Formats: sequence, C-alpha cells, structure tokens
Amino acid sequence: MTTHEHSEMSLDEVGAVETPDDKKELEEELAAFSLALRGAKKKKRRAPTVDANPQALRANDAGLYAYDDLERRLRSLIRKNNPGLDTKRTYTLAPPKVGFVGSKKTQWTNFDSTCQRLRRSPAHVKTFFEVELGAPATIDAAGRLTIQGRHRQAHTHIQAILKKYIAAYVRCAMCATPETELVRDTNTRLVFVVCANCGSQRAAAPIKVLYRATTRADRRAQRSQ
Repeated sequence: MTTHEHSEMSLDEVGAVETPDDKKELEEELAAFSLALRGAKKKKRRAPTVDANPQALRANDAGLYAYDDLERRLRSLIRKNNPGLDTKRTYTLAPPKVGFVGSKKTQWTNFDSTCQRLRRSPAHVKTFFEVELGAPATIDAAGRLTIQGRHRQAHTHIQAILKKYIAAYVRCAMCATPETELVRDTNTRLVFVVCANCGSQRAAAPIKVLYRATTRADRRAQRSQ
C-alpha cells in the first residue's frame, strides 16, 4: 500500500499571497467587488439612436424608448397625415367695387364674385347688408347688388360691413381660416359655422330680417300667382 506524505501547513498560510503581482490582482478584485456591492459602477448612457426610417424605434436594455425618438416619430406622423400643415396659406379677397346708379341707388358690381370667394349664398349676404344698411336691396341677373339710397362714403361703409360679416359668419374662431361652411341643425334650427380645417364649430347669430312694406308691385305679383 502506497502512502502519500503531505507537508504540514498552518491555517494562516491557506490562501496566502506569495508574490507582489498576486497581491495587486487580489486588491483589484476586492475593489471591483466592493463597487458592485455599493452600486457605484455606472453604466454609460446610450445616445438616442437615429434611424433613417422615422417609424423605427429602438428600445434600451430596460425596454424603454428615448424621448427624442418618440417626439421625432410623433412629428413625422403629424406631417404625414397633414401634408399642408407646415405650409402657410394666405387668403385674399378683392375689395368691393361700389358705384352709384342715378341719384337714389348704390350698386356693388363684384358682389357675386365676393360671395363665391366667401362660399356663402348671395341671399344670406344680401340679408345681412340690408339689416346693417337699413335699406332694401336687390340682385340683378349679372350678380350685382343694388341698394336703395345713395349712401355717403359707400365704399368704406360697405367694406366695414363686409369685415363684420366675415367675422360673424365666415372666419373660424379657432384657427382663423375662412374654410368654413354654414350648417343648419334640423332639430334645433340653429346655424353653425363648421370649419373644414380644424373641425371646430360655433353657433352663428341669426340675421334679423329687415321690415319691408308691401308695395303695389308685390301685390300685383301675388295676384298673378
């Protein structure tokens, strides 16, 4: 039977560092272990990824998305779904061309083109001007508005009334664009200004109908019917 003889070793010599390199390596391991326990070892922050495709997002190690990536994706989706959002649109309207017919009438020659530009019915605009001017008006076959009476400073006065009409029945209160239309609610009989640009709507005040006395021509037209 073969016996192996071992040299005796004290407990103090177990795991002892014999060389300077071993001592340095042990110190480095202890320092790294101590930092790991205290959480002092910080990870480098990853910069937000920039992808050629704005729809592609990359999450970090924790499964979260960077704020810059989310903001870039949101802006790209808004531009994609609203192509004309970044373009600034200007709206122009020709000023009223006003003259006099004889000595007792005032005529607005480009009345029909103004109503088409505003996308409002000539009858609605005529009713508003009749109430504001306090005088009856008629529309001839050429689309010209003839107002009874020779109004002083007619051009300035009609232009001011036209701005008032646009503010009340054309311009959107939210986005200030004239891309609106008048919609009547069949249940409440209220008229709403509905915007085609932002989708908002507001109630429009009704136009008070101007009192008009019945003339002989009106009675003759009623008898002929």
